[in-house]
Parts: sequence; structure tokens; C-alpha cells
Amino acid sequence: MFPPSSSIQLLPELFTKIARLHPHAIAVEIPPGRSRTDRLSLSYAELDALSDHVARQLAPSLSRDRVVAILILREDPALFVAQLAVLKGGAAYACLDPTFPDERILEILNDAEAVALLTNASGMGRIQDKNQIGRAHV
Repeated sequence: MFPPSSSIQLLPELFTKIARLHPHAIAVEIPPGRSRTDRLSLSYAELDALSDHVARQLAPSLSRDRVVAILILREDPALFVAQLAVLKGGAAYACLDPTFPDERILEILNDAEAVALLTNASGMGRIQDKNQIGRAHV
């Protein structure tokens, strides 16, 4: 049996509640990798604030039936900011693997009918026909 709908919390609501209870706790931690020696991390408060900022930027483009594409390496904390921001905006997201060829990325973007692409500086150069989709830089 499912709980009453009034007691169900969506991930963004639950995350914000946890961020208020434990603002300085680590929410995202990425260990050192091949190209960097330092550990990357975001606290719950940082992730909450950054995702709120991105969600506000996306708000004019989003609704429940919209998809936002995300093209960010999984070793980048910005990926988690982007994912949470899209959920806070009430939309769905499709994560694109940065190792895919440009043609495949454009095919997925068109198939998903993405209304925006969240990416970082390295991802901006990947999209050849930048007029096909709205963009936001994370």
C-alpha cells in the first residue's frame, strides 16, 4: 500500500530539507582522477544554492513535459548541480555521455526534443548547430 499523496516527498523537496538540517555536510565528493590530484566536493548548502540558481535560470523554458539535456562529465560536480536543478524545475533530464560522437549527441538532443542543454566550457564546443537548442552554461 502506498502512503497518502500528502506524505510523499519528491527528491528536490527532500534534498532541500536535508540541506537545511545538515548544510555543512558533504553532499557530493569526487575523488582525485587521472587529470587532477585534488578531491572535489560540494556541501549540501552549496549544492542546494547552486541548483536553485540554475533552476531559476531554466524556469522560463521548463514545464512537466519538458526535457533538458545535460552534457557534463560525471567527474564534475556541476553534473549533480545540473541534475538537481532540472528536477527542482519540474522537468526531466537526459544525460549525454561526453564520449559520444557529436552526431550521436545531436541525434539524442533531437529525439528527446530537449528545450535546453546544460553543459560546461568543454561541452560548449561539442554542439555544432547551436541554434537548434537553448543553452545554459553551468
